[in-house]
Amino acid sequence: MNLEEKKKRSPGRKSRQEQIREITDRLEKGVKEVFESEKYREMLRCMSKFHHYSLNNCLLIAMQYPSASLVAGYRTWQKEL
Repeated sequence: MNLEEKKKRSPGRKSRQEQIREITDRLEKGVKEVFESEKYREMLRCMSKFHHYSLNNCLLIAMQYPSASLVAGYRTWQKEL
């Protein structure tokens, strides 16, 4: 079966290239929305305050106390007591 016959059998069907283009466009739109969201800005602010902490620790700090400005580890708290 040649290309013309395939096109005649499924006239409403999108080509592989069109499908890939649609998926790529949706992915680009989703990534753009993430980077423009307020949650992303909040995460960047948190990471800028606590740049010496890992991403996971920054997420925990932001979730537990979003307005935190100082953070101390377990051993530091033990020394202070």
